[in-house]
Amino acid sequence: MAFLGCVAALVLAWGANAKPQTEESAKPATEKETRSNQPSEEQDRSPVDVALSPDGSWLVTANETSDSVSLVDVRAQKVLAEIPVEDHPSFITLCPDGHTALVSCGYAGKIVVLNVADGQLERLGTIPVGFDPCGIAVAPKGNSAFIGLTATGEVAEVNWKSFEVVRKFEVGAWPRYLALSPDGKRLMVGIAGESKVVTFDVTTGKPLHENPMTGAINFGHIQSSSDGQYAYVPWMVYRSNPISVRNIRLGW
Repeated sequence: MAFLGCVAALVLAWGANAKPQTEESAKPATEKETRSNQPSEEQDRSPVDVALSPDGSWLVTANETSDSVSLVDVRAQKVLAEIPVEDHPSFITLCPDGHTALVSCGYAGKIVVLNVADGQLERLGTIPVGFDPCGIAVAPKGNSAFIGLTATGEVAEVNWKSFEVVRKFEVGAWPRYLALSPDGKRLMVGIAGESKVVTFDVTTGKPLHENPMTGAINFGHIQSSSDGQYAYVPWMVYRSNPISVRNIRLGW
């Protein structure tokens, strides 16, 4: 059976509290613990996601194998800094301020908040959200971010400045990646366990529209167009059709 990777432009029908944990409130690590948490130079990093700075001068990577985040100078092609986060980081994104990074750590069930400044990475706090958080969509204004919680079929809204979970609402099986409309009023979520992409009203958490996808699984990163009319969604389809140019164009 062949795997066929597809990308579609979908018209958007734009028609549980957790205790915050700042790094100051957490138990200080001993010098030995700090050293043991630092990945060795020989250890594989396995970067699985990347976020680019607004001016394109640096980027940060989520390193799944080493449980760390790296800061890279793009022009110099050099690693400037690396910091341990939590178990199994899988997604990283930047907030609108251009220097705060949010990292999903799936096995730890936490979002780690980092500050990027002067070629260094600083850990600001941690937001416990529940097992297996994945994609993050940051609101264009304010301090809200929305996280897909794959294990529980929910989306969590968090305040990344106060390190608090604001609310959770059910969306369907296996929500991994999501995207906000440019005005921050609609949220598109890839529901991999139900082979559909659903648009939700951000205020109410209620569905506005859904796009069924026959045989679609493993939705990837979702990106909204700048005018908010479309979203671009990659996914995988289980089918027996040959992977030819014609079939790809037909969406098979």
